Amino acid sequence: MIYNDSTEDINQLLFEYTELLDFTLSNEFIKRWKDKYSVKFIKLFQARLLKCLADRRCLKLSTLYTFLTSKCNYSKDQVINFLESIDIEAYQPIVTGFIEDL
Repeated sequence: MIYNDSTEDINQLLFEYTELLDFTLSNEFIKRWKDKYSVKFIKLFQARLLKCLADRRCLKLSTLYTFLTSKCNYSKDQVINFLESIDIEAYQPIVTGFIEDL
């Protein structure tokens, strides 16, 4: 019986995580955040997340941060605020690292 409960828990977690990723990569996500952050900014985040999924690799939070600040020229405050707003730590284990370490 414990095995079934654990399997159900894992299935529920996988379902919720899949829903999170599905929402994050959707136009609804853009609509949700476009008033606070630019559409281009959000699409860059989505593209980077999608790339890591396609490559079957984890995305380091520090790499995402560097990409958005150094390569795309967004302010450090904007990037940190966005990551906190979307609760980036909920994306672990696909996105690894912690905001405190940036």
